[in-house]
Amino acid sequence: MCDRSTPERVLEQLAGADIDVLGAVSREQVRIVPSHDVYLADGRFDPDHTVDFYADGVARCTSGGYPVTCVVGEMSWSLRGCPGTERLLEYEARYAQEFGTAPAITLCLYDLEQTRGEQLFDLLRLHNRVVLNGIEMRNPCVDPALLLRDRSPGT
Repeated sequence: MCDRSTPERVLEQLAGADIDVLGAVSREQVRIVPSHDVYLADGRFDPDHTVDFYADGVARCTSGGYPVTCVVGEMSWSLRGCPGTERLLEYEARYAQEFGTAPAITLCLYDLEQTRGEQLFDLLRLHNRVVLNGIEMRNPCVDPALLLRDRSPGT
């Protein structure tokens, strides 16, 4: 999912890296989708819609014979204050629970200079691994269920 670049620009960049991206697209091995088509499909962010979108993608990859689904989501759309973005952490927790054991590799790309410190702390609680400044780290404090309990009404 691209946000700051268009799908066309991403295709150009991959083609420039000597990757047969057009062949991969025609085989439905690669999909490049603008963030607003996934995260803001009805003009607002809906975690249920987004998790369903990715579940469909994993199912399509599996039925297409691909053993692993790779997802790269550019998350800068979440910083624009669009309706529903207050549910971002709920989405991240649901995504982690839904796809934590799926044959999938997911990269959520957050701009560290733009994302609030509290939000970064909560996001770190949801991800098994993080890459900061080029260093990959395992996260010993991951607990998506804890974050969902923290955010539930009445707690």
